[in-house]
Amino acid sequence: MILAIFACAFAVLCVICAAVWKRESRGRLILTPLLVFCANDVFRVWPAAIYARYTGISEDLYPTFVILAATFAFLIGYVVAGDVIGWRTSNPLSFWKRPILRASAGAHLVAIGVCSTLLILAAMYLYQGLPPTVISVTRLAREGHAGGVAGFAAREREKYTKSHYFGGEYRGQGIIRECMSIGWPLLTGISLLLYLQRRSHLRLALSLVLLAACLVFIAGDGTRGAVLWAMISLVVTLSLVIRMRLRTLFWIGLVLLATFFGLSSVKKFAGYAQEGTLLKSGSRRTAERIFVGNGINTVYVIELIRSGRLEPRHGDIHMTDMLNSLPSVRVGVSFSHELYRTLYPYSQKTTYSTMTYLGKLYGDFGLAGSVAGFFILGFFTMLASRFLFSRRKTVLNTVIIGALLLRLGNLGISGPFALIAFTVVALTVATCYIVSFGIAHHCEQTTPSTLAQRRPELSKG
Repeated sequence: MILAIFACAFAVLCVICAAVWKRESRGRLILTPLLVFCANDVFRVWPAAIYARYTGISEDLYPTFVILAATFAFLIGYVVAGDVIGWRTSNPLSFWKRPILRASAGAHLVAIGVCSTLLILAAMYLYQGLPPTVISVTRLAREGHAGGVAGFAAREREKYTKSHYFGGEYRGQGIIRECMSIGWPLLTGISLLLYLQRRSHLRLALSLVLLAACLVFIAGDGTRGAVLWAMISLVVTLSLVIRMRLRTLFWIGLVLLATFFGLSSVKKFAGYAQEGTLLKSGSRRTAERIFVGNGINTVYVIELIRSGRLEPRHGDIHMTDMLNSLPSVRVGVSFSHELYRTLYPYSQKTTYSTMTYLGKLYGDFGLAGSVAGFFILGFFTMLASRFLFSRRKTVLNTVIIGALLLRLGNLGISGPFALIAFTVVALTVATCYIVSFGIAHHCEQTTPSTLAQRRPELSKG
């Protein structure tokens, strides 16, 4: 009976999401923060709650109730903000209909070249050579021994992702990895928009090269999530300029799943390959990682606090996250690692049991704080998205807006501090691009050939 009630509540929730989306985008398939939030909820949070109930992790549907209450609170905040500022004010459809303002393609290409060079140099400094993933693939092809390569890949991944939190050397891992995860998609998105403005083999080739650079450098340390989010960011950007269809999104989803499977670390799949069960076991692991992964850790937090094994932190989780989001700052132990140690007390690994932002809110402030927090997130998401849709539609602005819209939709997963850190780094990368573009454009306008072309126009004036 209870399960039927929550199933009906979930159906009502889906209807409300669809109604709000239709009112906001007039039925056009534009990937707004609302759609991203709903997709995260349906595919990454709700399956974990259902999985927890049927595997005995949860004795009842209380975690499902918490998730349901937070989702409703987000939608209410979103709708209230829309009513306050007006649904027709800078809506997604009006932004979609506006043409992209044209600028010097040559200056764009120079800026892409300068920023690409800087990103490559930063990666070479971080990795002290080629990315570990490239080295691992090369060693696997040369040696054919998956076990040794798996150990190397695991050690390198730990060194570049979290070893500095446990006393390892810090070489700017966080800021450099963030610059790469933002910079390469930004350059790829600009190249794609330039190609859509004027289709040519050169611009298409450049886009493909930059897309390959995303795979090599963002996934260079063996992580998979960042490169997938980079690709999704490109899809969100494209939805702002071209007409998206459900069939197109379906095929894009299949490509992303294939990419996730292909990028999965050698460590996880080496043993399966030796046993001849790579496809079966790898597919199961991939499905669990996408549909259960972070959501199940959120359920663990709710159940552990409910049972008294973990105490509410009253803001300590947020304070630690805020300080650790600053470059070169390392304060305390991450709550995700503490959760892992609680679940596996005898393990010596440095693994993080990463949860969604709902888990952190619940860990700090309980049910009431989670509902209030998600209401604020929904209200802020609507206001921020309307601000972004009111900006000028240049090539650079469109790519940055697409990336920020995705991060707004991910607030329920990653939280506000991740958005703040992303915004700061994105503005830094964009400033570097603008300076390079401005210098190139100025040089282009002051060359003798350009001045000769402009002289007859000036004399006529």
